Amino acid sequence: MRFSRSYKWVLLIVVLFAICIGLRLVVLSLRNDYLEVHRLKLSNRQPAGRWSYLPVHVVEEHHEVLPFWLREAERGRIPKDVTLIHIDGHSDLAINSYLKGYPFFEWPIDGQDINMMMQRNDGFITAAAMAGFIKHVVWVWPEWDHINHNASKSSGTIQLGWTIVQQSSLGAEKDFCMCITDETGQKCMFFSEDETNPEVEMENDLCFVKRSIGFTEIRDDLAVEYLNSIHKNVDIILDIDEDFFGCEYASQPLFDHAVPNIEVLDSFLNQLFCPMNCRKGSG
Repeated sequence: MRFSRSYKWVLLIVVLFAICIGLRLVVLSLRNDYLEVHRLKLSNRQPAGRWSYLPVHVVEEHHEVLPFWLREAERGRIPKDVTLIHIDGHSDLAINSYLKGYPFFEWPIDGQDINMMMQRNDGFITAAAMAGFIKHVVWVWPEWDHINHNASKSSGTIQLGWTIVQQSSLGAEKDFCMCITDETGQKCMFFSEDETNPEVEMENDLCFVKRSIGFTEIRDDLAVEYLNSIHKNVDIILDIDEDFFGCEYASQPLFDHAVPNIEVLDSFLNQLFCPMNCRKGSG
């Protein structure tokens, strides 16, 4: 009787073991089928340089787009010779200051290099161009800003290089420069630290050019036809700034309708927020 019971337990264990082995084989088979299907899906995907969706990044300051652009270029999803469609009320074509360790017309190799490229809100385009990322800039400007443009459409070349400048407080030092060539001629400049006169014109032969890119500026009502004519032949990044839809100082309505003299308002605000002493502030 004991032997019969032991035999039943052994048989039960063998059956359970066989069931476990069978279930494991079924799971492995299903897993292999899933991996094969997934592999076929991956093999049928588009190359890494193409997208199955349109990635959109929203940033606070314009130069904060640089890490996104450069990261996707490193992954191979964006080529390193793109056309930038820049829809904005401003060209954002200022140039950075040269700093020791700046990636000098080279692709940035780490986060420190990228941080050095992110110096100013209006210098990100030329910084990307210096790194070899952008080959052509199309600036689409709003029709309401026609007073600041001589033509509805113009094009030319932007040359980026370096020069030796004479800064009054720092002496002679190396800095970046830029030459713009269009229908009106050529103008070379570097950017100074003087906010009242940031663009300083210079002799053309003193800017030692390292890289050139194409440049087109076009009014918004003409842009659709132009972009349709080029978009099939180039890789494009679309860059939109809210300034395109309107630029106005927050205090402008107050100045237009309530304050006849802005200097009077400044004098009161100066006493309120910047008192020379406690008695002046409380009075």
